[in-house]
Amino acid sequence: MKKQYESFFNVLNQAAIISEADVKGNILLVNDKFCEVAGYERNELLGNNHRILNSGMHSKSFFGGMWETISSGQIWTGEICNRSKNGSLYWVNSTIIPVIDELTKEIEKYISVRFEITEQKALEIQLSTAQEKLESTIDELKYYKFALDQHAIVAITNVQGNIIFANEKFCTVSGYSREELLGQNHRLLNSGYHLKDFFKEMYREISRGQTWYGEICNRAKDGSFYWVLTTIVPFLDTHGKPVRYIAIRTDITQRKKDEEIIYQLAFYDPLTKLANRRLLLDRLEQAMNLSQRTQEYGVLLFLDLDKFKPVNDYFGHDVGDALLHEVANRLNECVRKVDTVARFGGDEFVVLLNELGKEPMEVRQNTYYIAEKILKSLNQPYLLHATGNETITHNCSCSIGMVEFVGCSISTDELLKQADCAMYQVKNNGRNGISFFETEKLN
Repeated sequence: MKKQYESFFNVLNQAAIISEADVKGNILLVNDKFCEVAGYERNELLGNNHRILNSGMHSKSFFGGMWETISSGQIWTGEICNRSKNGSLYWVNSTIIPVIDELTKEIEKYISVRFEITEQKALEIQLSTAQEKLESTIDELKYYKFALDQHAIVAITNVQGNIIFANEKFCTVSGYSREELLGQNHRLLNSGYHLKDFFKEMYREISRGQTWYGEICNRAKDGSFYWVLTTIVPFLDTHGKPVRYIAIRTDITQRKKDEEIIYQLAFYDPLTKLANRRLLLDRLEQAMNLSQRTQEYGVLLFLDLDKFKPVNDYFGHDVGDALLHEVANRLNECVRKVDTVARFGGDEFVVLLNELGKEPMEVRQNTYYIAEKILKSLNQPYLLHATGNETITHNCSCSIGMVEFVGCSISTDELLKQADCAMYQVKNNGRNGISFFETEKLN
């Protein structure tokens, strides 16, 4: 059992930053990973206080709360920013466990288990031994096992993907009891988010004895989705073939939600939920590059609502916003999924039509059809709700300028200027119409 303990500890040693400190915070023991991440030699750390790693990023009350927790015999878990020897900062997800003397009941020392999260790298644990009695070995690891369980979702499967071990964190996050998980295939958690090829490639790698690392969207028992940053490490037999897989996951659901919020704020208009100017320019550049390869035409439509300002002035901005929202809905209904509808600003909208064909005459016919469809749709009366639940019936027309493009002969800015110019040609001709950009009309 001692040999099994040492083998498992050596593997854990490669992935986790481990240290022991006395009750004053003076370092008694560090592993190689600690030295590697901190940039110090072991003899530079031993005997020194943990303050040697202080980054200055946290307040005194932050550490005061931490010490208050562990000095009372409780486990503390949190994220800490440390400073390495060369001055660079790195973040760790840290679990600090007080070790209490069985005789005196006093705190003897503290064990710290940390995982670096600077680059959101998952735990990469190379486990090549302790195959036969892994569960009993984990039970012997007491504090280390507990610290790992506090941080990570841990599961072990056979080569068919059937679960033979699940820790408490796995049960908590997935919503299944351990009895419901054991013996079940990991497909139980399949969310349907990923394509089959995603999992084929994953199993291809681990079946070859290679470690797999990536993000997976799973479905909990209650039907909700959750995201995990996953490392799957194969256990290999003496012939180098996998006999079991250990998966260590970190729940990153909140991070994914935050990323989605940031993405929405960066690329979408908050009022209409349409693409904003930034996303439109990006997609226009992609469309021009695609057109360069395929030689198929694309078309840009620049729309401006006629006499929109009086709506805001007379009825108020709530009604104006409601009108813009309804215009966005109608525009989406008039185009294909491959096309892009964007709010360019104020009451200006841009529609990007992709892959309309290679013949100019056919392209113009298709564009006129879509533009007339848009014009007809936007000319229909609007039922808008004003403050006080009053319903207002409003008629609104628009002016549409159009310009076709093939390849990247001009810039995106110039293309937008041409579409805008064509739109103003419509305005000058009495509004509520459509017009292609024609160079000769400028002379």
